[in-house]
Amino acid sequence: MIPDKRGIAFFDFDGTVTRLDTLWDFHKFAFGATCFYRKVFFLLPVLFAYAFRMISAQAAKEAVLSVFWKGKALQTLEEYGQKYAGRVPDILRKEAVQAIRRHKENGDVLVLVTASIREWVEPWAKTAGFHFVLASEIEVEDGRITGRLQGANCTGPEKEKQIRKTINLDDFEEIYAYGDSEGDREMLSLGTKGKTYYKWRVAE
Repeated sequence: MIPDKRGIAFFDFDGTVTRLDTLWDFHKFAFGATCFYRKVFFLLPVLFAYAFRMISAQAAKEAVLSVFWKGKALQTLEEYGQKYAGRVPDILRKEAVQAIRRHKENGDVLVLVTASIREWVEPWAKTAGFHFVLASEIEVEDGRITGRLQGANCTGPEKEKQIRKTINLDDFEEIYAYGDSEGDREMLSLGTKGKTYYKWRVAE
């Protein structure tokens, strides 16, 4: 249930709230540097293909998830996600910390909208006071991670789709949106004029 409040703020996570891409930072945190770089070495052909737009962001992400997590128990990912919540404050942008604090003081609804996987984002988001987390969902069969996503990667049009599916925007007088990439364009378009921020500058 959405709290009865006048404003709502949508935040992208990687690059907007954080200084680092948590897809990589989380896995280095969880697996350790040596194991992490060894696995990334095997991913180089995939990363090359993504860089030259030969494969989609979703295909590249599923390749990464498969290398690190395929066959592992979801519980293991959840446990590392809980631990990672203690790491996230070290990589937050000061602008994000200030904006989140300001919205909390104003009583606004806080929504994190991210392409990252829910299990390593939501534990921190809950401690930070976010009311909702809209994220990419990892596919699980019989308690084991398949390496695929369940549904679409939460970026671009999917961000707007998930927002509209979860929240009635007509309930709010002011809509704030914060992003830093092309994948946030549709989400940013939902913001009230003058309340939309791209790379922490008011968007035109």
